[in-house]
Amino acid sequence: SARRPLSETDYQFARCGREIWEHPSPLAGYFTTCGNIHDGTLAYRAAGLPLTVERILAGLPSTASTWEMRHGAGAIKFLLRLPFLLAGLALGACLWWVTRRLFGNEGGYISLALYCFMPAVVRACTTPNNEILAAFGMFSAIYTAIGVAHALQGPRRKWRPRIVLLTLALGFTAAAHIAAFTLALICVVAFMAWVA
Repeated sequence: SARRPLSETDYQFARCGREIWEHPSPLAGYFTTCGNIHDGTLAYRAAGLPLTVERILAGLPSTASTWEMRHGAGAIKFLLRLPFLLAGLALGACLWWVTRRLFGNEGGYISLALYCFMPAVVRACTTPNNEILAAFGMFSAIYTAIGVAHALQGPRRKWRPRIVLLTLALGFTAAAHIAAFTLALICVVAFMAWVA
């Protein structure tokens, strides 16, 4: 991820993310020079944040382009892709945790190995995109919904933290991709009804 050169997609996500961070407009909404962002802004914001922070720390004007900043930022390739790497690592850890609890250590490590060496997962974790963030959000929402359904059968003091976590997971999913949020909401209701 740190050695691969930046592609046009990387520049597009970084440029649109910087525009969302640095020039927010309540009238324009999420209409940027890249077009109208309709699938979720979380990936754009995550890719643009390192450049915005670098520009502020370097004292560059807000008119400095992403192309001009690429030489000034030493680890920009890695920082641009870091949120997606972290989401992929977290999703892999969640997958390992659940399969290890269901199928023992062997099943957990086999599922983790299959996940780590799947080309689509490696590609999604090393390029800016909404899909890996939406997948992590959906998995978190469904897993937390099952936890909420179990907590509803216990004392009330255990409800609140799990409901807050479920709300955060659904918010993360909605920010990543609106279609994934709709699907996650349907799955959350179905799993909560099934467990309850």
